[in-house]
Amino acid sequence: MRVMDDLKTILTRRQIEALALIYFDGLTQQEAADQLGISIRAIKGIVSRGHKRLAARGLTLHKVPLERAVVQTMDPSIIDSLGPREIQGVV
Repeated sequence: MRVMDDLKTILTRRQIEALALIYFDGLTQQEAADQLGISIRAIKGIVSRGHKRLAARGLTLHKVPLERAVVQTMDPSIIDSLGPREIQGVV
């Protein structure tokens, strides 16, 4: 996955883990800190530094449910080819 490869060159492993939990899994910072076994203060610092590294390259993160992101980036012809069961699994 090209995006993840690009992120690995910008962010530390810990920043990727924290940001993924918050932005893709929808966890709060406290929940992410608990899952990673670190303090809320530590997660805030990790997230802040991650945002700064991304911003330095003109990038930002937005909270979007993963299912919605997948559908929004899909080619419309792919969606047309899906049956009701597949669409239900995505929505």
